[in-house]
This record gives sequence, structure tokens and C-alpha cells, in this order.
Amino acid sequence: KWDSQEEGEVKTKYHITWHGNPCEDDNETITSVLCLPLISQGKSRSHCGPDWTCIIVGLSSGFVRFYTENCNLLLSELLHNEPVVNLKCQSFEPPQFASQQEHNEELYVIYRTAVCILMGFGLFQTLRACRHQLARVQAKCGDMIKAPPLTYKKWGFREQDTIIDIEVVGPATDNTFEHLVTASLRGGLNSKYHSSAPQTSLILAAGKKPYVGFHYAMEGESTLVLSDVTKAFYSKIKSWILGAKKNEPVEKVKEKIPIEPAEPMGVWRFGLCDLPRLGERIALSPNRRLSVVSDSYGRVVLIDNFKGVTLRMWKGYRDAQCGWLEVKEETKQRGSSSRNSPQPRLALFLVIYAPKQGVIEIWAMEQGPKVAKFTANKSGRLLYINHGMMGLNNIPLKGGNRCQFPCVFLDPSGVMKQIYVPFHFALSDKNSKRARDLHLLKKLKTFLKEDEYDDDKLIDEVQKTVQELKTNEIRMQAVEMLSTNKHISPDALAVAIDVIVNKLVGQEPDSLDHNGKNLLQMSQQLQKLVAFYKFVHQQHEIPPMYNTVVDEHNSIQSLSSLLQAPEREVNGLRNLVATIDSVAKRGRSRLEARVAFREDGKTGFIEFLSCFDIGGPSQDKLILNLRKNISDDKLQRSSEMIYQGTLYSDTKVEDWKNAAANSCIEPSHLMQLALQFWLQKREGAALEAEMLRFTELLKAICSLADIEEICAEYNDLSSWWQEVRNILMESINSFMALTAAIVCRAVALYIEKEKESKGIVREDKSNGVTSDTSPQQLSSATSPEDETHSSASEWENVSRDTCQWSLLISQLEDVALLDTVL
Repeated sequence: KWDSQEEGEVKTKYHITWHGNPCEDDNETITSVLCLPLISQGKSRSHCGPDWTCIIVGLSSGFVRFYTENCNLLLSELLHNEPVVNLKCQSFEPPQFASQQEHNEELYVIYRTAVCILMGFGLFQTLRACRHQLARVQAKCGDMIKAPPLTYKKWGFREQDTIIDIEVVGPATDNTFEHLVTASLRGGLNSKYHSSAPQTSLILAAGKKPYVGFHYAMEGESTLVLSDVTKAFYSKIKSWILGAKKNEPVEKVKEKIPIEPAEPMGVWRFGLCDLPRLGERIALSPNRRLSVVSDSYGRVVLIDNFKGVTLRMWKGYRDAQCGWLEVKEETKQRGSSSRNSPQPRLALFLVIYAPKQGVIEIWAMEQGPKVAKFTANKSGRLLYINHGMMGLNNIPLKGGNRCQFPCVFLDPSGVMKQIYVPFHFALSDKNSKRARDLHLLKKLKTFLKEDEYDDDKLIDEVQKTVQELKTNEIRMQAVEMLSTNKHISPDALAVAIDVIVNKLVGQEPDSLDHNGKNLLQMSQQLQKLVAFYKFVHQQHEIPPMYNTVVDEHNSIQSLSSLLQAPEREVNGLRNLVATIDSVAKRGRSRLEARVAFREDGKTGFIEFLSCFDIGGPSQDKLILNLRKNISDDKLQRSSEMIYQGTLYSDTKVEDWKNAAANSCIEPSHLMQLALQFWLQKREGAALEAEMLRFTELLKAICSLADIEEICAEYNDLSSWWQEVRNILMESINSFMALTAAIVCRAVALYIEKEKESKGIVREDKSNGVTSDTSPQQLSSATSPEDETHSSASEWENVSRDTCQWSLLISQLEDVALLDTVL
């Protein structure tokens, strides 16, 4: 349970639900304990936990007792007249391949000379029925009745003197060739044999003489439980369900059932013989192909179960405790569907705890190196749980049925520590480049989670770690992690990107693999984007200038000339502003107060980067585009970062233009961000000054794009300006949309005149005539009065885009007036 009052680091604690001595006799002692998590039958089988846990206790008297979590006795059974040596179980495992057999749920009760195998289906149905009956008794709704006897198989070992521990491997049917070889070796040339190999189950036994014995139980042989016992079992269940014998008194003394002798196993083929050696423990691997045995000589031996040979031996591990870890490879990639993705590979690791040395070692299988070694308490215990949830009734669980923590270490202080090994440790040794890079990346992630470091220490750590990375795959992961980490700063990310770019640029282009080329593209895009962010962030931190917040009234003639708008339109705009101010003063008392929390600098930086599609597909690999489906709030904050500092400062627009050009952001997306910023901002006191400054910014954006992309023929509509008009028409802020439309029209007329001037200069050059007149001089050579006079005497060229702008401005002016009055 989670203990929130705990002051230490470990807040998850185990709580004692019951304590005492469950033994009924003074001479009786507990020899083995096993916990079985039973799944609920009435719930969904996907990602669900156990319904309850059954505690199985093996005793020196030979009894096996089943308890609830609160030590309420459910069932007690005497299976053999020897002390119980060990308790093990097997959970349901569906076949992974067509030729593989499934493994049913079974419980193994191990004695010195026999093993009892209890089938899971009947056992768990009986336990559930006992639990339900116990609940009725505790609720005083019924009396406890005697549970029916359990059905089981009992196999006896032969030709092996001492049995200490066993593992039931399961079906082990040989092919025809191996079957004939085995029959010839055991019976000689004149031996009788069957044409096909019999169905057998393999049981490995560790002990003495032989040290490891390979026992085969023939499938289909008679079991020790007679038919009358089976009939009694079903009759008892039937009478139990019908509610018979409710008034039967509780039996305190169990009837003495005669113990049937064990059935000897049909085949004992061979063993690993070493007369003085005593096998103490045996552990079966998750794939059932390997087993590891620890002996009295301090050896740990790796065995191939089906070939019957020793693969490897480790020395100097007295009283060793072993466990297995099966790790799945992470194969999920971006944009890849689960149907087309390859099956993940599995890596197998052996965990060895040597209490005499106080160390835990992890080895890669089968002939792999030692991948990890760390110290541990000499009085601890290594727990290996090789089963999952029980009671599935041969129905597979979604995601597999393996224990969540298959190998844990129990410290004498009561702390349980999980042992985990990454998959890449199975690929090569600890000096592998990828393994080393992953270790460095994990170390960097841990460092970023700490709060006790300044910017200088952060930059030094990031630079040092990125310089030591050797593989492009891990460099890519490092770049993705740093560009999305909320603790990273622009300077630290810039240092990391510079290191990667310098290393990749110095290599030959042909020597770069696919990951290297993608990494170089992403790094160069990030490099330019971070530099642009640092520039606009610096401008954003500058206090606004006086002339940008205080209104300086310009004459109508000068404002009309600068915005290339009729004087009537400028005068109407000023009247509309005055109306809005008067209405705002009357309704100021009705305004609701709002609270907004400003994001810190690092979070704003990560949010700014997340707005752009870095490393995405594009015709030009260095061009940056906005991501799709960005929230309006995020887009507004990013656009404010880009334009607000330049709009209210004395920064030269040419400097901002150079920074934007170096960022390689698509000009059309810069225009979209500019309109987003303008339409969401509040109306300032110096509106006319803001409009003039915004006009210069839009001119700078248009100069970054191809002029042929912006302008169209007189009878055609420009797709550039049509998209801008669509944004303005969809805006809910009609007044700011009106001012933006006036500014955009002025920019459009400026771009058209610039295009015409370039055409005239190009024509004069072709005729041998030079001109030093700039586009600005051409545009300002005539005053509004001259244009009015010339319009009366000659025709004026009006494009279709200009007509659309005039129509949109008229409509927005009407909507803004209605919005203000209503």
C-alpha cells in the first residue's frame, strides 16, 4: 500500500493482514509456501489484476493446506506420507507456434520420492467454491461442509537415490530418428520398438546419484486417483450447489484416507552422473528449453533440457540462488502499424545471487558475457516467480500472462528490489557503443529530472554527454528527448545541436546511413529554429518604446499615403475607434476579471519548438512548416513571441527579416502566425503606429517569398492573398480584422508596384537603358492628390485582388460597427 505519511524514499509498504502459527500439531512445521493470484471469472480479461490470492502451505506432515489472505482455511489434503519439499506451479501458456503445445495450469507438490500434479481447472473451481461457502458461513447464512477430495496424478521417481528439487518441463516428444536412437541405445540391436515416439512429459530432478535425472512420464497411463474418488468429487460438487446438508456439523478431524503408492515413471533414460555432487536447486527458464542447477560444490550448471547436455558451468557460487529474466525488444517505431511491424525478439538473462560473496550477477544466455554485477546483502533472498495469474481456464490474456516482476531481491530490512535488464545488453558486451550510449542517455535523463543545477552546469553536462555519443540512433533519441524536455534551455539545446552538426558535417555525405541523414536534417532545422527563437526572445524581453504605446496623431493625408487608403476610409476608421472607446468606457464596469498564469521561459521554448514539424517530409529538407492541428492558445503564444518584441521596439525590421530568413520557416506560415498575433491582440492606444509598424513586418515577410507566388495577373486571384482574406473573414475580432485588411491591402499594392517596377527595369535593361530609381521611390513618387488628378484624366489599372480587398474592408467595417453597438 502507498503510505503518504512516510518521510523516506520508499513509500510503498507491505502491511501484515494476519500473523500466527497455522500448524495444527506441535510436531508440524512449515516446509514450503506458495502464493497463487486467482483472476476473477466475471470481469474482462484484458489488463486486469487478481481477484484474490490463495496461500498454499506445505507441511512436514505431508499435508497441503489452502488459505485465504486472512489465513482462513479453505482446504486441507494429505497427498503423500512424506514431508513436502517444495511447491511450484505452472500458469496457462498458449502455443506461440503452430507446432508448439500449450501448457495447462498445474500445481506441483514435491516430495522426496514422488511428485503430485494437481490439474488447475478442478483445483481452482474447488477453491472458489470453498471460498464462497466460507463467506456464507461467516455471514451466518449456512454451515461449513466437507470439501470433496482433490484429483491429481502422483508420479514416483526411480533409479535416483535422492531428490532435492524438481522442475516439470512438460511435453517432450522426440522425433522419429531420436526415438529409434534411444531405443537402440537402451535395448540393443534386438530391442523391440514402436514406429512412432510415445507422448511423454519431461521432469528434471536435482539430487544425488545421479546429480540431475531426466525422467519421462508416459502420457495416458493410469493415475493414482481411482474412478470412485472422481465420482465422489462430482457428486459432492453437485450436492454442494443444490445446498444439501446445510445442517451438517463442521468436521474438525479430517477422515484418514489411505495413501496410495506413487506410480513409477515409465521411462528413465539418462542423467548427469557425478557421484559426490548433490544438486540443491533447479530453476526452469521461461522458454522451458534451459534449466540451471546449483549444487553443493558451489557450481552453477546450465543444462539443455531436451538434449540432456551441460552447456556451461560457473564456479565459486556456493549456496547460489538463481532466477531468469526474459526481456522483449522494443520495436515500436514512428508511423509503423502493429500489423506490419516485425515480431519483437526475446532476450534471456540468468540472474545469480551469491550470498557468500554478497553480489548479484546477470549473464546473457547461452554463451553471453556477464552484463552486470552489483553488491547485495549477504542475508537476502532472490525470489524467482515463473508463473502469472491462475484460474484462466485456458483462455489467453491480452498482452501475455507473465509475472510483472519475475525476479526480485528481498533485503533483510524488508525492502524488495526489482531486477531489470534492458534488451540491448544481449546484443553485445558492456563495451558496445550502443549499450554505452544508452547508458549515457539514461544518465542524462536522470540529471535533467534534478532541480539543483544552474544553466552553466546544464550546458556543461549536455555538451559532455552529447560529445561522448557514438551512434546516430542514440543521437537521434537524445535530440528528440532534449527538444521535448521541459527543463532544457535554448543555450543547452543549441550546444548539443552544434556538437552533432559539426560531427556529421565533417563526414562524407556518402558515408552517412539513413539515420545519419535524418539526424543531420533534424539537427540543422533545430539549429536554425533555436537561433531564431533566441533572437525573438531577446526582442520580446525589451521594454516597449514610447512611440509604440502613446498615440501620436498623424494627419489624415500622411496616414492615407502610408497605408495607400482613401482619406474617407482613414477618417471612418478614426471615427470607429472613437465609438469603440466610448462604448468601452461605459461597459468597463461590467467586465469580468480574468487570471492568466504566464509560462516560464523553458516551457515557452519547448512549446515554441513543438509548433513546427521538425524532420518532417518536405521538398526542401531545410524548410520548416507548422504542424497541423495546433491549438489556438499554443499558436497565439508562439506568434506573440515572434512578433510582439519587434512590433513594440525600435529594432530594425531588416534585422528581423534576416533572422526569419535564416530560420528557413515557410513564409506563408510566417504570414499565418503574424495574422494570428494581430487578430488576438488587444487594441492598443497607439493603433496607427502599430498599423504602420505591422505594415513593415508584412512587407518583410512577403520579401522572403517569391514575388510570382504572391502576385497574380489582373484577371486572376492570388492564392497567397486569398488565404489571408479567408483568415480575416473567419476571425471573431472584426475590428482587428478590419485593421489587418487595410494593412494587407497596402502591402499588396506595394508588392504589385514593386513587381511592375522590376518589369520596367528588366525591359529597360533589355533595351540598353539603365535606371537608378528604387521601387520605394516609384511608389512614393506620386501623392494622393496627383493620383486623384490623374484618375480624372486617364484610366487607372485596378486588379481583381484590389477589388476583393475593397469589398472585404467595406464588409468588415459594417460588421465592426454592429459589433461595437450591439
